[in-house]
Amino acid sequence: MSERDRLTWGGLSSTSQRYTLPTPLPYLGAQLPLRGRASLVGMVIALGLLELRNKDVTVLEFTYDGTRHRVDHIARLVNPEWCPPSLVGTDGTIGDVDLDWWWSQRSIPASREQVARLARTLDLDGFSELLEHNFALSLSDRYWVSPHGSALAWADVNFFDNPFSDRLGVLTLDPSSSPARAGLTEDDLMSPDSTVGGNAPKRWAIDADGTRVLVKAGTRLFDQDVYNEAVATALYDRLLDEGEYARYGIAHGGSGAVSCCRNFLREDEELVTCADVLRRHRRDRGYCTYPDCLAAFAEESGLGEGYLSSKMSRLFCLDALMANSDRHMGNFGLIRDCVTLEYKGFAPFYDCGCSLWCDRRELDAPTDYDYNPRPFVGRPSESPWSQVRLFFDYSWMPRPNVLDDWEGDAARILSSNPLMPEPRLDAVITGISSNIEKMEAHVDRMLGLEERPMRRRLG
Repeated sequence: MSERDRLTWGGLSSTSQRYTLPTPLPYLGAQLPLRGRASLVGMVIALGLLELRNKDVTVLEFTYDGTRHRVDHIARLVNPEWCPPSLVGTDGTIGDVDLDWWWSQRSIPASREQVARLARTLDLDGFSELLEHNFALSLSDRYWVSPHGSALAWADVNFFDNPFSDRLGVLTLDPSSSPARAGLTEDDLMSPDSTVGGNAPKRWAIDADGTRVLVKAGTRLFDQDVYNEAVATALYDRLLDEGEYARYGIAHGGSGAVSCCRNFLREDEELVTCADVLRRHRRDRGYCTYPDCLAAFAEESGLGEGYLSSKMSRLFCLDALMANSDRHMGNFGLIRDCVTLEYKGFAPFYDCGCSLWCDRRELDAPTDYDYNPRPFVGRPSESPWSQVRLFFDYSWMPRPNVLDDWEGDAARILSSNPLMPEPRLDAVITGISSNIEKMEAHVDRMLGLEERPMRRRLG
């Protein structure tokens, strides 16, 4: 995006700026007596040992294979209680394979759109190689990798407080952009865009007030997934409290529309996804069922099952309204304080772009609206209306008629997409209206109320 791109936040707007580095950032090569810039591979050759840290607490020491870009061996556990929750195996131990898995999962996934083109542009053997240039730092937690015995501190390197170049992000958002790898410096590779997950092309930017903003491009028909995020925000505005969800806006740049949301993590917070929790509390029986997920969340966090169930009732009922087909185990989770190691609550709801049938080319027949929801296995995966029957708490849904004209909000947002054909827009709004009626009937049944006459008829 250019310096003059606009980010819109529910009626408020600010200017997204490209930040250049006034002085070189600290980087791993700065600690080496080598000529010019050096990457983590050079650091491993020179020092032989690395540290995984949680902020300034050393969690463990390990050796690294710079030719394969893989973890070699855990040399010593120092403060294992400060490790990422997903590192701990079901038997309570931390092994080489666990750390290597964590390292591989930290980089850009191989399933990302246009990933092969991005790898060619950057001349990479694999995306784990990029972690060697940014300390494996992320904007989703406070973990990083440091040379053993280095005087570098969290305050020197983290992306929450320090500026970063946007040149790598230009490529991760649009792999067809220039520059090629030859045009990127070590300062450019010192970027959080190496450690942002998900299949959609995306990048981090710094807003005018210093807020870190995740910018995500569209990957579905007519870029509808970009606009779906704003439709979900309009729904959440009606039903949830501030802080329960990430607010998305839409920005327009040279490569088209993108969705934008501010980083919802506050100081010393980390996101622990359901996938992370289940890796630690995996059971041979019942894996990926709702009871298993609920029990694992409660066991890991110490939060009450009533609280957790109420939050998941909100999440999956709103997903049913949005026809969200991509609420996988990495798309919801908990917030943990990385200093006290206490869980603070359910993470704000985020990532609702793959919804409203954006992967369906045609919406002509009633069956075109059918889909299998995620993430639970078994009967709940048969339809979203089977899945919402798992939940019994609807005290969070104000009545009556809280959903009145939400489809009107959706129509206004989706119609602002210049790529959206009018017949498709009409079909999507018809589906939304149907989902509202189904949800109201479901809530009435669950609360034991008399079924009211439908307040609208389709057709």
